Amino acid sequence: CRHFEVARMLKEIAIGSEFSIDRVSPKKAFDEMAKMEPRGAKAAGSTTVAAGAGKKTLRMKQGGGVVVEEVTDAQSQLVTKIDDHLEAQVGIRDEELSTTIYNLAKEAKEAEEFAGAMDQKLADFAFPDDFVLDVYDLVHG
Repeated sequence: CRHFEVARMLKEIAIGSEFSIDRVSPKKAFDEMAKMEPRGAKAAGSTTVAAGAGKKTLRMKQGGGVVVEEVTDAQSQLVTKIDDHLEAQVGIRDEELSTTIYNLAKEAKEAEEFAGAMDQKLADFAFPDDFVLDVYDLVHG
């Protein structure tokens, strides 16, 4: 589970009660990782790297699938701005959370739809309405 889900679970524990945490090694998410060549092995294809290359992200989907997505400079800048805004308004700096918020805002066609998605997916944070509207305007502005 993701770190903010762990934070939510810890928040639900009553103050003064005892609890234990078991560390568990993560499972291999997919077979492709096992097939990857070790670092330093010669890559297939061209050895030249174009400007802006290498900006991709690996997204693990809920059903166990994996998708490689291109990350543009504009997207990176928006995620950074959301992260800055998140820290200023809520006191949290978390690039993964900011990326999740960016993706929710990008998928929403209207601010109300984005607010509903935030309430559904990230309700534990109880983001202020101003933050939600500012982020929507930032992404769609």
